[in-house]
Amino acid sequence: MMKGLTALALAGLFHGSTIAHDVGAEAYFDPGDGEAWELNYGYYPYRSYQTTDLISPQFRTLVDSPECHDDRHVFFTPRGFSIEAPGPMIVDSHGDLIWAKSTEGQAYDLTVQEYKGEQYLTYWVGDDRVRGHGAGDYYMLNTGYQEVHKISALNGMAADLHELVITPQGTALLTVYEVYQHDLSELRNFEDWEEDPHYIWDSLFQEIDIETNELLFQWRASDHHSINETFKSIGGTGTKNDPFDWYHINSVEKDEFDNYLISARYTHTVTYINGTSGDIIWVLGGKRNMFKDLDGGFATNFAWQHDARLHSKTEFPELFGDDIALFGADKEKNGVTKQLVTLFDNSAEDIEHTLDSSRGLMLEVTYPSAHLPRPQPAVDLVRRNAADAQDDQYSVKIIRSYNHPQGPLSSSQGSLQVLPSKDDRKDSKVFVGYGYNALFSEYSADGTLLCDNHFATNYSWGRGEVQSYRAFKFAWTGRPVDPPSALLSSDGQIYVSWNGATEVKGWTLQHTRTFPAAENAWENVLQIDKTGFETAINIEDEELLRYIRVKAVDQNGVMLGVSREIDMGWSAGLASSMTQLNTVDVAPIKLIMLICVNVIILFVLYELCRRLFTWRQTRKWRQRRGIRLPSDA
Repeated sequence: MMKGLTALALAGLFHGSTIAHDVGAEAYFDPGDGEAWELNYGYYPYRSYQTTDLISPQFRTLVDSPECHDDRHVFFTPRGFSIEAPGPMIVDSHGDLIWAKSTEGQAYDLTVQEYKGEQYLTYWVGDDRVRGHGAGDYYMLNTGYQEVHKISALNGMAADLHELVITPQGTALLTVYEVYQHDLSELRNFEDWEEDPHYIWDSLFQEIDIETNELLFQWRASDHHSINETFKSIGGTGTKNDPFDWYHINSVEKDEFDNYLISARYTHTVTYINGTSGDIIWVLGGKRNMFKDLDGGFATNFAWQHDARLHSKTEFPELFGDDIALFGADKEKNGVTKQLVTLFDNSAEDIEHTLDSSRGLMLEVTYPSAHLPRPQPAVDLVRRNAADAQDDQYSVKIIRSYNHPQGPLSSSQGSLQVLPSKDDRKDSKVFVGYGYNALFSEYSADGTLLCDNHFATNYSWGRGEVQSYRAFKFAWTGRPVDPPSALLSSDGQIYVSWNGATEVKGWTLQHTRTFPAAENAWENVLQIDKTGFETAINIEDEELLRYIRVKAVDQNGVMLGVSREIDMGWSAGLASSMTQLNTVDVAPIKLIMLICVNVIILFVLYELCRRLFTWRQTRKWRQRRGIRLPSDA
């Protein structure tokens, strides 16, 4: 015990002075040495590269399984005090960098979405200095990493960092925060000297047609929720210069019934909204909870949560096999709807917390079908437990809780994603990003931890040093429009990488004597398998012609792209020529004569240069002394 406390104390001292460390420069770095990884490389062990200024985290995998290594890659946005150049990033399932981009401003919420049958990367960039939300825009990149759309909020507002969802109808759902005047008398009294009282950060979402930029729907929280539903202390806020963030919307999605599901952090609620009128259909959790908790309060005690999503039981055919056999695959039957709600339960806000660790939650909610007329329940401002529920037709129970063995408590951010199985008979898996703490984990549907990957040390947890708002896994095929990058190093190696390319399996080194050169003039020198983001090709033992390049090939040897040419210098061409002469059966006497001729030519050139230099120096000396030369006459 004392040894562990001593190590923790020493680590705290060390990490206080060293924030990040390039482990790629360490000759003896061992990613399997957990103690060294935690103690010797700062909060953020990272790797740098020869061919780019980009860096990427050095991952530490604590739990691993073949089930995690498929065609899906990890999408996240590492940032924090320890990261000098934050931005969106893609890594493979082993933690090797695939693509990264430096952005002007903070980047959040990198994901893959479909628009008009094509896949796009989407992410937010903007100003997040307003604590907990932001003002910026969303960007859409095609598979060549070219920007094709910029999505902004309408009505004079800015897009918030929390959410962009592209619907199958080609619309964009995005969250918005607006400074808005609202009576706060229930929560605090204002002093006479306080200017412009009674202002909130109101939460909205907008649905926008991407093609026409037309606003189709807008919803405002203060029109439908009471301000005193909040669990956030107002403190001294509530003025125009310091509005009160009372609701804090952080996710929104649209279902097949054209209704909306939203998550609000500061009211501890998941709210289901009529897609036509904007009226509330039901509220899960918080002071206004409408559901009978069949787990004695544990299904509705989530707090400060993120990323609420609706799912069908058919995504988990093994977990719900009996239910599907009895009741069929439909969500709605006989006027009753049953479906799953997943979310990331932070259970924490700053130092306040309701549980000892954050968790992923899968809940089953049962309620009267939304298209049937239902009276709106009165607002009850005391959180209901199982015995207090207003209507037994509304019920909720826990299906699974996804708990990490190290118990990270994430006071902000986080995500939970259901990963569809390739086999319709098998359950989906669950992928959890821990937001404020630098790790993401993959679970089987039953809650078994399959893989656990950390992209910063555990000592960074709870400090804001390294974090990622969300983390996702998607299949993605990247075909960059920019060529591969190749660099000739002084250590006798050529380094090559291709930022964003996902299909490269190997590299072919080629050379030619002259440039420009026809394609058939390039000769293959050697082939090597791709290793990680950047591959080193050793050329110390190779006799190369003057110009070289590196070609990227796929698993079938088909060329995907080629680097720009590298000029090795005239000496490389000469050395190669001499070698070739010696290897094509040239008579020794002819070779000796050729060498002698070259030596004589070099000697004559040297003597001419020497005499010219001497003559010019003599001329300058005589001119300084007024001596006329015959050529001056």
